[in-house]
Amino acid sequence: MEGNLRASTLESLGRGIFSLLEDFCITEITMFLRSAELWKGQIKRPPSPTALVVGKPELFYQSPKMKSIVEQVDRLARKDTTILILGESGVGKELVARRLHAQSGRTGEFIAVNIANTPEELFESEFYGHEKGSFTGANYQKRGLFELADRGTLFIDEVGDIPPYLQTKLLRVLQESEVERIGGTRPKKINIRVICSTNIDIQKKIAEGSFREDLYYRINTLELFIPALRDRLSDIPALCRYFIQKNNEENGLQTQGSDEDVLELFLQYTWPGNVRELRHVLERLSFLHQDSLITAAHCGFLKERIAKQSDPGVLPSIPAAPADPPQQSLSAPYVSPSSAFSASASASSGLSFRQELQAARDRAEEESLRS
Repeated sequence: MEGNLRASTLESLGRGIFSLLEDFCITEITMFLRSAELWKGQIKRPPSPTALVVGKPELFYQSPKMKSIVEQVDRLARKDTTILILGESGVGKELVARRLHAQSGRTGEFIAVNIANTPEELFESEFYGHEKGSFTGANYQKRGLFELADRGTLFIDEVGDIPPYLQTKLLRVLQESEVERIGGTRPKKINIRVICSTNIDIQKKIAEGSFREDLYYRINTLELFIPALRDRLSDIPALCRYFIQKNNEENGLQTQGSDEDVLELFLQYTWPGNVRELRHVLERLSFLHQDSLITAAHCGFLKERIAKQSDPGVLPSIPAAPADPPQQSLSAPYVSPSSAFSASASASSGLSFRQELQAARDRAEEESLRS
């Protein structure tokens, strides 16, 4: 009888321990899933450290302005210093940062995080990591973004939105090249390159007292300004061809491209959303007219946007003098505006009015660069 009681007791204890472990595992998994869901879309990691292969045409441009910027990027890529990328939302600041990383020779990951969408209560934990038991719910040890970007690049988007009380900690990481997890006792040396971007006037925030001046100078060792799409209209044809082809490949579409009347509309619009807006417009047109040539008749919504502009940007009269095409870029082969805009167009033997317009604007851009 004593043996049966002992066996029954052990069996009960076993079931209790198993139930306890089961509850613990479920709690851990639930917390992990909630954290992953909360941060979904905030932290972007490429499939490999070399997601952007050198020479791969990730940046499509024809304008002298962008050609000059890409040349600067390639010269600065192997300089291990902080860079601040300025420009309006949607101009492609993250693409420039990715190119800097891809050309840098760094073996670690490229990790991007958007500060504007980062919950303040999770900022320290996500950036610095934490030790197990350091606070309620810290049931495991976690490496922060600074550690994850070791030997790689950390891209901080919208850096101007960092809360003032956390700016001091970021400054220390940049100055000392070391990070200490929440609840940790030893700082860890890290080798990262920090690239930041913003679309706001940080100097104004410094004057208002909401951004540290010493942090600004630390992240702004080198500065790159990406112009708005309305200031480099000659990039539109190559971008259009790329987005149409990309949308066809990703969604199994057969959009044939667009005619020159659509290009004329695109050149009249000021594109407040920049390249991101251009991409969305082309995706919309491609889905609605997936097996045909996009024409101006399909662009009623864009005509309404143009009509609402305070200055519609009426196309100027351009003399019919021949002009050389823009200089060929390393990221994308030069394509004449009309053929770039049509996914299946053949090479043109002469210059159309719109090509003349583009060439004239390119010449104006080149003059502004020299001055």
